[in-house]
Amino acid sequence: GAHPLSAIALLVQASVLAESDNAEGSLAAALACVNVAAALEQPELIGEAMQIAAGVAGEKEANVVRIAADTAANAMVRKSRLASVHCFVASADAAIKSRDYDAATLSIGHAKSLSDRRDVLQPRIDAYGAYVAAKLAAGRGDAFGMKSSSVVDKAYGSMRTFAQQHRVRNRTLVSMPSTYQFALLSQSLGTRIGGSTSDAILEYYTNDPPPALWRRDPVDAMTFLTIDRSAALAMRLAIAAEQTDGDNVLARTDTLLAERFSQTMPLAGRVAHVRALASAEDQVLSDDQRKFRNQGPAEFKQLRQMVLDNVKLAPATVNDSLVEKLGRQQESLATLIAFSRGSLPRLAPPRVDEKAPIQGLPKRTALVTFAFSGNRLFTTFSLNGKTQTWTNNNTSRLPAMIGSVLRSIGVGKTRGSRLPEDNAWRKDAAALLKFLFPDASSFAGTDIDDMVIVPDGPLWYLPFDILPIDGEDAEFLGDKISIRYAATPGLALRPAPIRQKSKAVGLATSRFFAPRDLEINTAITQSIVDAAAGSILLPVAEMPPTTMLGIVLDSLIVAAPGVMDTSNPFAMSVLPYEAGKPNAALGAWLQFPSQVPSTIALAGFRSQAETPRLGDGRELFMTLCALHVAGVNDVLISRWAVGGESSAIVLREFSQELPFSGMVDAWRRARMVLRRTDLDPLTEPLLAHADKDLENVTGEEPLFWSGYLLSSPIAPKAAVNP
Repeated sequence: GAHPLSAIALLVQASVLAESDNAEGSLAAALACVNVAAALEQPELIGEAMQIAAGVAGEKEANVVRIAADTAANAMVRKSRLASVHCFVASADAAIKSRDYDAATLSIGHAKSLSDRRDVLQPRIDAYGAYVAAKLAAGRGDAFGMKSSSVVDKAYGSMRTFAQQHRVRNRTLVSMPSTYQFALLSQSLGTRIGGSTSDAILEYYTNDPPPALWRRDPVDAMTFLTIDRSAALAMRLAIAAEQTDGDNVLARTDTLLAERFSQTMPLAGRVAHVRALASAEDQVLSDDQRKFRNQGPAEFKQLRQMVLDNVKLAPATVNDSLVEKLGRQQESLATLIAFSRGSLPRLAPPRVDEKAPIQGLPKRTALVTFAFSGNRLFTTFSLNGKTQTWTNNNTSRLPAMIGSVLRSIGVGKTRGSRLPEDNAWRKDAAALLKFLFPDASSFAGTDIDDMVIVPDGPLWYLPFDILPIDGEDAEFLGDKISIRYAATPGLALRPAPIRQKSKAVGLATSRFFAPRDLEINTAITQSIVDAAAGSILLPVAEMPPTTMLGIVLDSLIVAAPGVMDTSNPFAMSVLPYEAGKPNAALGAWLQFPSQVPSTIALAGFRSQAETPRLGDGRELFMTLCALHVAGVNDVLISRWAVGGESSAIVLREFSQELPFSGMVDAWRRARMVLRRTDLDPLTEPLLAHADKDLENVTGEEPLFWSGYLLSSPIAPKAAVNP
């Protein structure tokens, strides 16, 4: 006999044990609940218990759960379609865990047949079934984005629609516990900043879903993972700033910026994390990350071996069909791992160590980070083992200040002469430096060799190099300190991967140097190719596909206008001659089995710095993050396209030095040569008609050289332990 409350008591016990390490006890309680609920004719509890059993079962117990779920589902078909559908889905879930994809296909088919009947409406169970169907499709060889609309895409989309956009009769309904909890949290974020208790709650909701949530309800865990958490992340940053804890502000700035990129990818970046973990060299990973990779699921070992085999591919054997075949195999494994329950190391982009965020920062190297939250700007300044932090509480004037400096030096100017007639713009630039760095005068006496700046918002469009250090007549910040940029602090401090052996430089151009004269444009292009021994003018026959150029090229220069559609950032084509092809898009560079060049220069990229109203820097941020996550080590990108002879001069010198001295030194030398060169206004398409009569034009004008932005990790010199 059994008490009428025995079944619900056992279900509660199974749920509680699922939150502990006693998964075996949870499994026993869940299976006991199934039997008691059946005896007491409480079918609504049977499916719930089977779902928990499928979540807590290991690979050894998964087959037992599958058989039990199948038995229960078949027994309940006539008595309770609710219980039957739920049990069939749980059976498929357990079968996937035991890698019995045939049994899973059969079970999910039975569940779909019952669910499609006119008198059956179970959207929550359908969402669970969609999760299982997506996972099964990945196990069968499908993946995100491999086709225009794959089975994985459709199933995951169905699950996400229920989780975040469920509607009945045009009324939006909260369907998942995580959605309800985040709604309550969002309502409270508008009040005053809390203390340690508030911070602990926010930390819970901004981390990965807890293991218990994965075991009980993977759909809710996916909702927890993919819901917009930007407000909670910003509040955690504000709490750290109130405490003036520099290291904490830096770490939370890193999380805030990294999550902005991760949230734009499938499963909140989980597939990208799997790719990064499978592709990374051992010395780049921490001990815990290496252990996770080596002791993780069997699929991880299989994927890692495939990645190692990719490196051994001979260039002559690589073609579109091989890339498509390898991509399908490896992407499906990565997708299957991403759908599995549990947390994954966050490597796309990499994160700083929260306890010691600047442990890899060398001496005499400064790291500056910015993060906007509403009308507030949070700043950190790290140098020699210490991190300062301060907050600007009124930044409403900042976009106008940046725009004024840009228009003064000629960027996006539509009337009159582009080149400034005097140095009056330096006053506005000096005011900007003072606004961003209240103690900016300290730059004049500080021993800083290198500075890495992590911009945010409209600061992406500001060339920090041209800011006078101490007053409008002082030298430029970029002349005293070597400046580079990074999309996130983690990307600035990440270990640099081993460089390839190839010295070849690939050059892809369009009518960039002389738009109105094809013959002159061709001659200039050829002069750049001739400047660097072993350079290759793309496209050429028998070259590997775009995503595999790293096999034959260590460096790539793209001298062609390029614009990102921020509503679909991963659709941007990196190379102009393959524009519009899906396999050449930025998103394809992120997928397996890509081997991209280690250094890339996008000399014709056009950002919203040229528009009348500045944007939020998303196009630059997304491009840099995507390229670095794809495997590019060093990126040179322009905020505005220049073209003409000035670009030819700088790229000619740059391509010549790049294979030998690396991106940072090559760019420093190329920029110095440009600034010392006299220019002919007639050869500069960026100049307005009013500038053509000028007699004395040199590359020293900021319009020609300050728009380039160099993103490269810090060289591992003598670091300071904080």
